[in-house]
Formats: sequence, structure tokens, C-alpha cells
Amino acid sequence: MVKRDYGSGWIIEEQSGKIKILRRMADGRRPAFITNLSFAPSNSSALKEEKKI
Repeated sequence: MVKRDYGSGWIIEEQSGKIKILRRMADGRRPAFITNLSFAPSNSSALKEEKKI
């Protein structure tokens, strides 16, 4: 969903049971943030809503 909407370089993974979003930068950096959403398929629509903020 994120790659489709924003292109390659975006990574979504699990960390401590939460959704972690990373952006792979051209210079190799990978800034990231962890949401308050639990890492579960049922939260994919909630993640779509959070990205609008």
C-alpha cells in the first residue's frame, strides 16, 4: 500500500508489536518512526488513515 501510493524506498515492518515505517534515502540513511498501531493485518486501513495526517 505505501509503495503503491508513494513509490519504492518505503518499508513497513514490526517492532515490539507495533508498526514501524522506514524511508530508505538515496544517501543510505533510513529514518523511521513507530506508530501506536499494533502490527496486524486488521490495522492496514487504520494505517491508511494515519498517513493522511
